[in-house]
Amino acid sequence: MTGLQKLWLAALLGALIGLLGGLIGLGGAEFRLPILVAVFSLPTLEAIILNKAMSLVVVITSIFSRGMPPVT
Repeated sequence: MTGLQKLWLAALLGALIGLLGGLIGLGGAEFRLPILVAVFSLPTLEAIILNKAMSLVVVITSIFSRGMPPVT
């Protein structure tokens, strides 16, 4: 698989994960990890680290997009 094909596959799978994660109200980590290992052949430890980093980005983004609740 060429680099351009991997890029398109990553974009397609990323959109699918975002859609599924959004529909069920989760960040998508449960869908990302198997794809990183099986499809992109990342070693398990590297896939876990990357998945955790992506989860952190999702959480930080959701805090700002949903708005922080007022402090009383």
